[in-house]
Amino acid sequence: LISNIVEDLRFINQFLETGLFPLVETSFYILMANAYLFYISPYIGLTSLGIQMIGLVFSFYLLKKSFPILLKTKEHFTNMVEDFTENMEGRLVTISMGVNQQQKEKHYQKIDDMHKSFGKEIVYITSFHQINVWASYFNIFLGVSLALYFYREGHDLSIGTIFLIFFLLNSLV
Repeated sequence: LISNIVEDLRFINQFLETGLFPLVETSFYILMANAYLFYISPYIGLTSLGIQMIGLVFSFYLLKKSFPILLKTKEHFTNMVEDFTENMEGRLVTISMGVNQQQKEKHYQKIDDMHKSFGKEIVYITSFHQINVWASYFNIFLGVSLALYFYREGHDLSIGTIFLIFFLLNSLV
């Protein structure tokens, strides 16, 4: 129970320090960058927003699939800490009863279970991150390609506007 409380408080603190304010700032920036892209070229703005929405859908899908794994990792961590605490408190008893080796093996199994669960968690978190990064890079490629196509076709885009589009799309990464 104590390890769960400490772990939960650590996650809440981490979210407030590194999650909440960057979330608000980033959301505002993405909104303004997309609005400006729509102002420059509705086609590029719509394409960019479409790619971002596809990335968002895949991200939410991965988050939904990873949530049970995150809970399982937390459960394994709790079991490992609980087992460690029990072993430390009852060490003399287990040695005197001759079950010290069995307790060690049981504890090592709990550590292995936690590591396996944590490995799955890392795969999902990494996949979540990579989907967003690759969607952003594809967004840059497609947006600049469209801008260059429109420029070549004689639309009202200058080289400076193309660089601005590149800058806005690159900053969305």
